[in-house]
Amino acid sequence: SVSATTVAVRGPRSSSERRAEGQRAAGAVFSGALLTAVTLVALNRQTRRHLVAEEERNRSLCAEVAVEERARAAEARRTSEEEFRALFTFSPLGKCQADPRSGRFQRVNSRLCEITGYLESELLAMCFQELAVPENQMPALARVHSAMESGARVYATETQCVRKDGARI
Repeated sequence: SVSATTVAVRGPRSSSERRAEGQRAAGAVFSGALLTAVTLVALNRQTRRHLVAEEERNRSLCAEVAVEERARAAEARRTSEEEFRALFTFSPLGKCQADPRSGRFQRVNSRLCEITGYLESELLAMCFQELAVPENQMPALARVHSAMESGARVYATETQCVRKDGARI
C-alpha cells in the first residue's frame, strides 16, 4: 500500500501577515486568560457555595450537639432532683429545709413530723426556732446568722427540740 503525504511550503511572510498572526496569537492568549479567569470565578463560586454549605452543616451539627448537651444536662438535673427528693423524703432522720433569713420551714419530711408530733402543714407554718428548747433558740439563731454571714450555702445542726406535747427531744 502506498500512502501520500502532502507538504505545504510557504515562502517568506509579509510584515502585515506576521502582525495579524501575532494578534491572533495574542487574542488566543487573551481569550485563554479570560477563559481561565472565568473558570476561576466559577470555581470560586462553587468553592464559596461549598464552604457556605459546609458551614451550614457545621452550624447544624453544633446546634444538634448543643441540644443534646442541654437534654443530657436536663436529664442529669432531673435525676439529681429525684435522688435528693427520695433521700430527703425517705430518710430515717428528721430533715427540714428552712429559709435562712426568716427561719420558716420550707420543706419537712415525714420522719420529722413523727419525731416532733406536728403535722406537715403545722411545721410549714412555723420557724425552726419555735421547735428549739427556749435556752437554745437564740444560740441556734446566732449560728444560722453566722453561717450566712460567712457565705455558707448549707448549714446543718442538731439541737434539742420541744415536741408538740411539750416533751423535750
